Amino acid sequence: NGYGQWRSCEICGVRLSYVPRAGYQGKSAAQACHKTVELAMKQLRQDLEPCGRFPTMDLVETMIQIITDESKIVATESTLKRLKSHVDTLKQTYADQMKSDTQAPKGSSTSPTDVWRFLSEQEKSKLMEIAMERHKEEELMKSDPELELVPASAGNKTE
Repeated sequence: NGYGQWRSCEICGVRLSYVPRAGYQGKSAAQACHKTVELAMKQLRQDLEPCGRFPTMDLVETMIQIITDESKIVATESTLKRLKSHVDTLKQTYADQMKSDTQAPKGSSTSPTDVWRFLSEQEKSKLMEIAMERHKEEELMKSDPELELVPASAGNKTE
């Protein structure tokens, strides 16, 4: 290794000492957590002693990887469980909101922007025409307050 030197246990591979080379701090020297190595050695002892065998570095590295991956699985399952619980809570909140929205008290109003998203393009276009017509009428009324406007629905009837 060009970045450092270390002495490792010939059986479990754990680094017994590490000395970074000049110019390097050795902060990123990766190795298994001592607790993981202890668990791996304990499991290997249980598995190998009845056969009269001793652990090899390959067996230790494989067992360390098994323990590491199993702990990742447990952590992931825990995260998924919390996430599922959160989603279930959100679904219940959504259901409650839907129930309260559909059973709005009489006399309550919905804002135009809430209703707008449920309209077809044709309905939106018609409403925009009506709004523009009203706006023009209001502008005419401002310019000539005595002007009496006849609604378009009244046609050309005069009394």
